[in-house]
Formats: sequence, C-alpha cells, structure tokens
Amino acid sequence: MKKKNKGIQDDEQYAILKRNGMSEEKASEVSENKEQVQRNVYHDYTYKELIVVCRQRGITLLEKKNKEDIIDLIIKNDQ
Repeated sequence: MKKKNKGIQDDEQYAILKRNGMSEEKASEVSENKEQVQRNVYHDYTYKELIVVCRQRGITLLEKKNKEDIIDLIIKNDQ
C-alpha cells in the first residue's frame, strides 16, 4: 500500500479507517498517534500494575526501571 505520510505507524489501522470513509488526512493522524494514545493509557496505571502487564507479556529485566521506562518497554513489545 502506498502512503503519503511516512509517519503512519499502523498500516492496518490506516487502511481500515480509510475503508470506513475517514479522510486520508484524519486516518493518517489517528495512525500516527497510536503510540501516544498507548502512552496515555499506560500512564494511568500504577507501577505495580505495569509490572503485572510486563509479566503477562513475558517482559523481563525490570529492576531499576522507572515507570516511563516500563511504559516504553510495553509499547515496544506491542509493535
């Protein structure tokens, strides 16, 4: 699929939005903001809840990691 905007992070989401009638500009914007949306969702989690999410996904080596570092690990694991 050819994309105008190289910032699109989720090609599948972009294609679905376009098929459902969303404008190219808006679909691109939504696809680009996926990581920020995830970051905002995880920001509301407590440190202990984030550790549980990591364990469920098999993410290890969490010692000495702060909340933001753990959120980064979860998001990278999701991609």
